[in-house]
Amino acid sequence: MNNSNPNNPWSITNDEIDEEDNKEGRGDDDDDENNKNTTSNNKEFVLDDDRILYSLPSPGDNNREDWEINNNRDDMNKYVQTLQDDGVVVIPNVYTKNQIKKMIKQQKRIHKKVKQMMSNEDVEPVNKPYRHDFDKKRYLLMKHYEIEDEDDDDEEYEVIEISPGRYDYVYGMNDDERYPIFNSNEYCCPSILSELMDTLLVADYKSYSGCLPSDGKSNDGPWHRDTYILFDDESIDIKLPPYYYTVLIPLVPIGVENGATEFMPGSHKMTCKDSMAIDDSNESNRFQASIKESDLGSIIVFDGRICHRGLRNLTDQNRTVLYMVWTKKWYNDY
Repeated sequence: MNNSNPNNPWSITNDEIDEEDNKEGRGDDDDDENNKNTTSNNKEFVLDDDRILYSLPSPGDNNREDWEINNNRDDMNKYVQTLQDDGVVVIPNVYTKNQIKKMIKQQKRIHKKVKQMMSNEDVEPVNKPYRHDFDKKRYLLMKHYEIEDEDDDDEEYEVIEISPGRYDYVYGMNDDERYPIFNSNEYCCPSILSELMDTLLVADYKSYSGCLPSDGKSNDGPWHRDTYILFDDESIDIKLPPYYYTVLIPLVPIGVENGATEFMPGSHKMTCKDSMAIDDSNESNRFQASIKESDLGSIIVFDGRICHRGLRNLTDQNRTVLYMVWTKKWYNDY
């Protein structure tokens, strides 16, 4: 059955997804060779005590030329300053249209697999407390689906239903050779993002990826910060140097109708009480990060301490956004 949207140039049919599944067995995915190229230059050094040190290639070298052509130092300084002042910035043209199309194709394979595992008769959602801090520690009851991948030695994964029709999972998005685009430097470390994180987090940081699919007609998400309150006092946390950034990568155009993420600019440096007081007196202070179809490939980067929420999807169409989390290594995102 063909379920593609003729008005969307990025729409992928089920037949194309099935063809992609078949390629997996033949090993002829277009990205396989590219993925190998990102890791083939690794060097290893054996120490006297049998420890092995690895010298990894510089993140994002595969598109360094593109970064130098399309961006400059003034742009980087502007992005850094905006993040420091407002806590959120939209960076255009980080990924090419062809890269976005590859992401769409492989994410649809991932989502199809996740749905299949969730529909297993042995899988029942369990309400568990989920840490969702705002002005204080908050634990919200959310449905958790424990799924097992029989194609991966019954490895267990978790799918969280943040609100009805709105999900969060990391399955297939990290170090999974079956989905090579998400296991490659061109996705994980585009040059501009690598340089931005080098500038903001300086050293000793880590990252992981996930997916936030939202069904049509889903509800608003709650206001929250992505970070946990570290010292039971948010007035301490907001004074710390940056230690947590979230990156959103929309795979479809996002706006008011289908639930763009809404932010309170500057709230990463304020208590929630002060942020809400300003918001109550002037709702125009809110910022909705919209991405038009012609701007797909742009990313939204924000400080994890900024107050934000996902708006409801009023359309009948699914809205899929990928995400990355970049944190200092000492931060435990449990």
